[in-house]
Amino acid sequence: MQELMIKTGKSEKDITETLISLEDKLFIIWDNKRQVESIKLLQGWEQQLRSEPLKPLDNLDYWTKY
Repeated sequence: MQELMIKTGKSEKDITETLISLEDKLFIIWDNKRQVESIKLLQGWEQQLRSEPLKPLDNLDYWTKY
């Protein structure tokens, strides 16, 4: 926990609340709340669906607009 506090600049309470929120949203499992080393990732944040579909890549805009 100390390392997270140093690297984020957040208090232990803030980090704990955030981790519990991630657990509630099923991103992590945190069995032993006394040790952050016991956290297991269930899914990564990048796996969330995008709200808008990606458009096909072409570089025509580069040549015609810039």
